[in-house]
Amino acid sequence: MPDPDRFERLRAEPASVRKRVFRRFTVPLFVLLLVCVVVSAAPGQEARPLWWADMQAEAQAHGYHLLETDVATVGPEFLVLDVRPDYEFRGGHVAGAHNVEFPPTDAAGDAQAIAAALAEVVALAEGTMDRPVAVYCRSFR
Repeated sequence: MPDPDRFERLRAEPASVRKRVFRRFTVPLFVLLLVCVVVSAAPGQEARPLWWADMQAEAQAHGYHLLETDVATVGPEFLVLDVRPDYEFRGGHVAGAHNVEFPPTDAAGDAQAIAAALAEVVALAEGTMDRPVAVYCRSFR
């Protein structure tokens, strides 16, 4: 059971005790937080997600590469595809992106849906296969 007089006893302690407690706990926590912020914002460090190396290897194996820039900054020569579900696309997307929803990769056997999505991509590419395509999704799956 909580001690109802505990708060009053703490208030009655000398200021030196309160300062000592403050220095012992609050100051080190503040310093730790400051160090974390400085280290995380250190210039010259490339912060890549844990999955980056695996996805880069997969991209190289299949003949494409990963963009190392924000997809929102690619030029108009790119065909930008947002492959998220349409409700997510309606919630916000990169300017100029086209929503082409692909079925989940675990939905093997949905060949018609995949073929329809690929036909839509070809139509969006305006008949030329030389146009670079930037694809983005929510979680890189």
